[in-house]
Amino acid sequence: MSEANSAYDGPMDPAPQHTARIRRQRTTAILLTVLVSLATTLAAVAVLLPEGPDAAVATAALLVLIGAPLIRVAWLVARWFRLGDFRYGVVALAVLGVAAIAIIV
Repeated sequence: MSEANSAYDGPMDPAPQHTARIRRQRTTAILLTVLVSLATTLAAVAVLLPEGPDAAVATAALLVLIGAPLIRVAWLVARWFRLGDFRYGVVALAVLGVAAIAIIV
């Protein structure tokens, strides 16, 4: 095997793209984990609070729980359109549209 055909040479080197993908996915996973933990904590606090403020805290927990995946879909819309993958971008926009209609109605 020649030097030019090595797995780590030249433009065929997948390492930079691979590490960027891992970093991007790790950041997204951490963000979603933090948001789900926040929603769980808010729900637990809502259970322990007296009747007055518990509704507001429970509402906040639901908003975080519903909003976290929508943030991810919005990020994917921007990414797919930036990369030129319009079919996935349009489908993701439709998902956000359905969520917006559900919130309005």
